[in-house]
Amino acid sequence: MGRGAVGSRVNSGGCRAQDSARLGNLVPGGMTAADLPPPPASIDVVVEVPRGSFIKWGADGGVDFVSPFPCPFDYGSAPAFCAPDGDPADAVLLGGGRGRGWRGRLPVVGRVRFVDGGQRDDKWVCSARGLERRHRLALIGFFRVYALAKRWTGRGPARFEGLDQWDSGSTAS
Repeated sequence: MGRGAVGSRVNSGGCRAQDSARLGNLVPGGMTAADLPPPPASIDVVVEVPRGSFIKWGADGGVDFVSPFPCPFDYGSAPAFCAPDGDPADAVLLGGGRGRGWRGRLPVVGRVRFVDGGQRDDKWVCSARGLERRHRLALIGFFRVYALAKRWTGRGPARFEGLDQWDSGSTAS
């Protein structure tokens, strides 16, 4: 799978409605990794949920979700890319702990394929050192349980659909 621009760039005013409409709600009928836009080589990311935190903050600064377990990764967004829900695209940052508000540019090494509230909500996986086996296992385990927690708390349909990896060309589910 080649690298290129992700579905939609954000202009200075935030995510664009036509981008959300074009990329959103592609879940019915199922999608394969080949149906999704290719990853950028690297992205600018912002940490919104530091590793070990229970609180996921929304793009508006309010509490989006309180998890029953701590996040094992730094979690944030790629503000230059628009997700189907109109928020900046989600990003999972592997490696050393960073504080909330940390900003930087990291290589994209994979993608968590995820559906939240019945809508595609993939997460870019970023790491300066690649995606190791322990990372793959941790990502798969975390997002399987995270999807269950979302459903248990009445947050609508949520499911983990797999993990795509680009640093060695493999896909895990």
